[in-house]
Amino acid sequence: MCHVPITVRDVLQRRDLQLRPVVDAGPAALDAPVTWVAASDLADPTPFLDRGNLLLTTGRQLDPQGEDATGEQRYTGTDAYVAALRRRGVSAVGFGTRVLHAGTPPSLVEACTTHAMPLFEVPYHIPFIAVVRAAADLIDAAGHRRAAWALAATRAVSAAVLQTSPVDAVLGELRRQLGCGVVLVDQRGRARAVHGLLADDPIVAAAGAEATSLLRRGHHTGATVSVPFPPPPAPAGRPRPTSQATTAYLTMQTIGPDTGLRSVLVLVGPSGIDSAEQAVVASTVALLWFAIGEGTGGAVRASLRRALWHLLVSGEADVVRTEAPSVGMCLPGEPVRAAAWSPGLNTVTARALQAACDGGHAMVFSTVDDVVLACVGAQDAPGLGALDPERGVGLSEPVTFADLPAAVDRARRAARYAAPGKVVALDDPGAGVLAAVATMPELADRAHAMLHLLVGDDSAERLLEALAAWLAANGSYEAAARTLGLHRHTLSARVARAGGLLGRDLDDVDTRTDLWLALRMTGRV
Repeated sequence: MCHVPITVRDVLQRRDLQLRPVVDAGPAALDAPVTWVAASDLADPTPFLDRGNLLLTTGRQLDPQGEDATGEQRYTGTDAYVAALRRRGVSAVGFGTRVLHAGTPPSLVEACTTHAMPLFEVPYHIPFIAVVRAAADLIDAAGHRRAAWALAATRAVSAAVLQTSPVDAVLGELRRQLGCGVVLVDQRGRARAVHGLLADDPIVAAAGAEATSLLRRGHHTGATVSVPFPPPPAPAGRPRPTSQATTAYLTMQTIGPDTGLRSVLVLVGPSGIDSAEQAVVASTVALLWFAIGEGTGGAVRASLRRALWHLLVSGEADVVRTEAPSVGMCLPGEPVRAAAWSPGLNTVTARALQAACDGGHAMVFSTVDDVVLACVGAQDAPGLGALDPERGVGLSEPVTFADLPAAVDRARRAARYAAPGKVVALDDPGAGVLAAVATMPELADRAHAMLHLLVGDDSAERLLEALAAWLAANGSYEAAARTLGLHRHTLSARVARAGGLLGRDLDDVDTRTDLWLALRMTGRV
């Protein structure tokens, strides 16, 4: 579980980079994951780094302290610097030589040795961007291999459903493919089937308890939780870990429709699952739904659509193009648009989209978090609003598959401004600037920050209500007061107080525009 794309060892073995190891922190450190390569000479770069990052530096942040007895230059704070990187989860440090320092400072070598941090030198003629690009190539290649694995694993699990005991066969194959413990829990919290674990292992009881809690939510869903338990048994032929206790992760997915949830699939491992494993699990849930009689062919197809959608927004368009026909869909060619329907009862929307697919329209769609999402051809937008007269549609501008995830987010935001049966297309001049601006996620943070100045006031809600009504009435106190059922002077006092707390001139058109947009972004108008 939680496959590691590339490691420190993989980067160091790139011969074209000519990287020279300085501190070998041992096999475990060399096999640590590398999620990206960052370059920084900040004294404390940790706020800008993620776990698994590989850090490149020229040492500008190291402060000279003077020479030691051997004549080597010493630097203050080096140990604390490396310790902070280790706490942040940085996988390794690469030092650019002959930029500011002829070689790697001994104090940095000493600190990396103390904190078991792999350290290597980057030759002067190798630019840092070359290391970044090489790592990106390795990560990309690993992603393609992972997608191919996910497809092969899904096929293997799918083939298992044809066995005499399909449920056990599917669960056993899933255990083999993911290398984790697998538990199928019924609605009473009992382990209906256990693979890769002992039936009396405490983790199985924990899986039952957590699965029961998930079922109480009453709708088809999933969750990942961590529990403190001894590690599950190792695969055959390997010794069980000797640690007294560790953290086990339970990745759970309900099986069945909202009206008939009866089982939960639980994966047990030392970590959560990655996107490729998630796609395999989604297909497995669909198969189990079918195999244990808790679903119909339509439900299975819906689960497979969710798996394909997840692969599509994860960058695996080639895989989706090959597999989409198996569920009656066809991936359109680039450029494409992301479409999102406003929340509500989505049965009509999903049926209409499937009918469109059956009629030869190229699209891939699924329901995610109770919202119908689709990837359609750039020219196939005009008729989307008519598919479900009760739902509005938000439509992104034309994009490539690589830009689809961000386009989906913009389409979902645009759907908030779409009237039932209408389409808000972000590249349509008729949609207006406001609908497009409101899809920018960073603006939501600014809107909340702006209105937060009012939140500390005891009458914050009344002030926001007064502002919204006043702005909606184009600054007319009389009209806004009638809307709220207030006296004109009461409304005027509230608006004035809001302006004072905000520290803005409400007679200024820019201020009014800012406030109106902030209220729209936070759902108050």
